[in-house]
Amino acid sequence: MVQAQNDSIGFPISEKKSPDLIIKLNPASLLLESINGNGELFFSPEVSLCFGITHTNLSVPESYSSAVNYYKGNWYNLDFRFYYLKKGKIGTYIAPFYSCYYYNLSSSAGTYNSFFSLQSNTIASTSGSIVGRGEGILYGIEILNNHFSLDLYMGPTYYEMQKTGNYNFGYPFTSFVWRAGLTIGIAIY
Repeated sequence: MVQAQNDSIGFPISEKKSPDLIIKLNPASLLLESINGNGELFFSPEVSLCFGITHTNLSVPESYSSAVNYYKGNWYNLDFRFYYLKKGKIGTYIAPFYSCYYYNLSSSAGTYNSFFSLQSNTIASTSGSIVGRGEGILYGIEILNNHFSLDLYMGPTYYEMQKTGNYNFGYPFTSFVWRAGLTIGIAIY
């Protein structure tokens, strides 16, 4: 009978070069009252598909008034990752991706004092939604030990959005932006 070797934590050490699946979370998303999770499914050591979901329920007070802005919705992304350089447990990849999202946006009524006026002004409540999509390409580095991963990525993205309602959006509806992130994960062999 062959005895399986364990790592320093007690997990069995896998003989495979790449995991079947890595389940990941983005801890920084919690700062924005969001939760972001990804699953990376490996077809081979060099090719994987990463599917991600972000749920946001964020409230942001206005800096100049008593109004509060609310953002609630979901973001979905699909990355096709090609690992072109692997050295030990570090893999470098390039990943074309597609994302789509839907958010309900609203702001509460409030008052503000103008800098040039001593009287209070009223802000009406507003609401609306945005639907959008984005495409781009990511460059990333994933560090993988036997059971844990650290994934850092960034890349240019082109976004298009459509709005409904009377919410005042302060950004363009077609733009190039940067997508970046860091996830930690658990590998399943």
